[in-house]
Amino acid sequence: GSDQQQQSLKDDYSNFTNAEGKKISVSFDRLRQYLGAESQLKQHDPHPDDALIIDALANEERSKLRPAATSRKNASNQRKFSAWLKREGRESIVSRLTGTDEQQRSLQEDFRAFTKEEGKKVVVSFDRLRQYLGAESQLKQHNPYPDDALMIDSFTKEELSKLGSDSSSKRKSVLNLASNKRRFSDWLRKKGRGSIASRLTGSDQQQRSLKDDLRAFTKAEGKRINVSLDRLRQYLGAESQLKQHNPYPDD
Repeated sequence: GSDQQQQSLKDDYSNFTNAEGKKISVSFDRLRQYLGAESQLKQHDPHPDDALIIDALANEERSKLRPAATSRKNASNQRKFSAWLKREGRESIVSRLTGTDEQQRSLQEDFRAFTKEEGKKVVVSFDRLRQYLGAESQLKQHNPYPDDALMIDSFTKEELSKLGSDSSSKRKSVLNLASNKRRFSDWLRKKGRGSIASRLTGSDQQQRSLKDDLRAFTKAEGKRINVSLDRLRQYLGAESQLKQHNPYPDD
């Protein structure tokens, strides 16, 4: 905001640290930098399905501490291209990126027309988007309980964010685990049993019933399936620790 608004924020922060009796780091500069990146991403109006994937990928890239300028530029270009497609009445990137040969070819042709109109080379990293979509589709093939889906997807994104760009085998392992968890939750839902999240950190009886259901599930599958309940439980514990404060919604 204005100099006056920023000064008032600093004053409030000083009062807050005085009240706490110690210095507390909140990294305003990093938040300010992030907000600047957000506004840059939002300057175009892409297809809604493209916006979801582009923003999700940008968040993943940012969480992996990839070069911020490169990631931001790619996301901005992707949104710009999608906005152009939308204005021209052409289909979205996502609807064609992993489609038939004809769909992918038409996307490439549209991209050539877009870059010709721009009069310069524009990098949109189709391969990176395609790779991300592949991971997304692998996660979405089952229909788990909504609370499980939220937990599993959040946990998976956190795990993926810890991996480097050369960790393809580990990435596959994380995605396989996520798929197993969603598969188990899907089975629970179909059988009319409680969700994973509702019992994972519950009473001894609830946790025992979840283990019993997992045994029944693996027996029905005819093979051992790793779902890492302990790791999920640990994650939920960390989540609850993060949620113990009640900040302003926009913060």
